[in-house]
Amino acid sequence: MTAAPKKILVVDDEEALRLVLASELKSSGYDVYAFDLKNDAYDWVIQNKPDLILSDIKAPVMDGFQFLRWLRENPFTKNVPFVFVTGFADLKNAIEAKRLGAADFVSKPYDLVDLLQTIERVLTAEWYENIYPKAASLQESAASGTLKFVEWSKLRELFCRLIGESPERAAVLEEGRQWNIFTVVDNPDGIIAVMFLRPLDIDTISMQDIVYFREMLTDRGLDRGIMMGFFKVDSSLQTFAHFLGIQLVDGTATNNLLGSVVSEKEPGANESLLARMGIRIGRFEDSKPFLGFVSQIKDEIELCIGKLLHFKIPTDNESRDQLTANARLEFMNDYFLRFNEESDGSTVLVPSGLILKTLFKLWREGALKKAALNTDSVSREYLFQLLSHLPSLDCTEDEIRLRPGKRTFTEHQ
Repeated sequence: MTAAPKKILVVDDEEALRLVLASELKSSGYDVYAFDLKNDAYDWVIQNKPDLILSDIKAPVMDGFQFLRWLRENPFTKNVPFVFVTGFADLKNAIEAKRLGAADFVSKPYDLVDLLQTIERVLTAEWYENIYPKAASLQESAASGTLKFVEWSKLRELFCRLIGESPERAAVLEEGRQWNIFTVVDNPDGIIAVMFLRPLDIDTISMQDIVYFREMLTDRGLDRGIMMGFFKVDSSLQTFAHFLGIQLVDGTATNNLLGSVVSEKEPGANESLLARMGIRIGRFEDSKPFLGFVSQIKDEIELCIGKLLHFKIPTDNESRDQLTANARLEFMNDYFLRFNEESDGSTVLVPSGLILKTLFKLWREGALKKAALNTDSVSREYLFQLLSHLPSLDCTEDEIRLRPGKRTFTEHQ
């Protein structure tokens, strides 16, 4: 009896490369399937159980590292053999791939003979008959707190059933390419938006994610909203969200809410969706001035791109308490600021989330000590020196202050 060909999943956002690789593997005797989006591929893996996954790293929506993290955290998919095939084959990426549990790391452009040898070697070393355990039912996943790992289509259905069971009128307004649904609920307290999401970065949402949701509310003329999903929440994130008129429902509460739908537990008579969430909508704090301030600071930072800045970096060397450096701000996006040092061309990355956190504290308190910037000494120094060049802020050697009158922003641009 001839063994069935091994099933290989190819995930690459570049269509030509994806189709060529799939065709080459089919010609070599494999049963091949291909996807461009990794969040869609994740659901397919759960349903179809491939024997091996080949994936690139850089991609829109979900990247390869995020994809692999979800697979390795999921008890059902954690053992599937995984190989990166990428044009970004530097040492840093190779180390991260290994750390996350990739079996191998192949550079593009690849040699087909070498790739086929890698595939055969990985399948021989890592594949076995029962790499996928028995799939848990929705009831079992809810009871074990692991609903976050099930297919997005099933989570979407559970969420729609949840809002459908509430006495309020509700409607789905928008679904993105990512794992999220934007809905509105006609509550006695007024129209409230509810965003249900499964973050691409497992268990994690950022201040920037909350700002994006706030902007969606503003664009639709809504004051208040709820972000519900499979993420962890600390006190600083909750405070930040509350300030923007947003309530956060974390992963544990989300699992329990959707679990109540799975168990078909009847909600209390006329129990509203917000009551089931344990949320009381209080007074909305006007966030427009703060968002205007953030927008202004971002504009001022963009004007610093290309400028040479001088930094003093603390050291652990007893004979020398600090180092000096000259660096240019080269790039800024929603994830990080990138500085290039003049002396050796090295790169320093400062997370954009750190800037939002700093600006929020500054806005609430009016002043902020350098030592209160909760990050490593290098990022602290680079951020502090950058902020000292902005016209909206006053800086001494160890403190940042809002200039008088800078709390009067009224429009978020």
